[in-house]
Amino acid sequence: MNRHGAGEPVSAFQSCETASYSPGVTRVRIDESVTVIPARHLWKSYHKELDCHDGVKTVEEMALHGCRSLRRVIMRGVEVVERNAFNSCTALMYVECDKLERIGRHAFCNCKSLTSINLPSAKIVEDGHSLVVQP
Repeated sequence: MNRHGAGEPVSAFQSCETASYSPGVTRVRIDESVTVIPARHLWKSYHKELDCHDGVKTVEEMALHGCRSLRRVIMRGVEVVERNAFNSCTALMYVECDKLERIGRHAFCNCKSLTSINLPSAKIVEDGHSLVVQP
């Protein structure tokens, strides 16, 4: 059993070396079999939208760090967003996460365009810097 409590996490990007470098792909829809978006797997990608099904529970550290084209994230079932997961996603404007319980340090830091984030279930923010926008 892994730290997420359900066997080994399934990666949508296992053995996929070009997940971050597909400039023609603007929208990513996470497959139903995936429960975890692994660390650094979409790091600095060019995608504009991320749509997770309700079974995705965790976005690991730096999973989408530096995705400067990312504008919209829908992750209704995600419960944990680890540290730096969306750090420096400077175009990110909208985040929907209905079941988010834990937000890691600097998770949305430097998301300068962020105008809307839905956090109805957020219980734990690891420190006061999770949503900081640096000038």
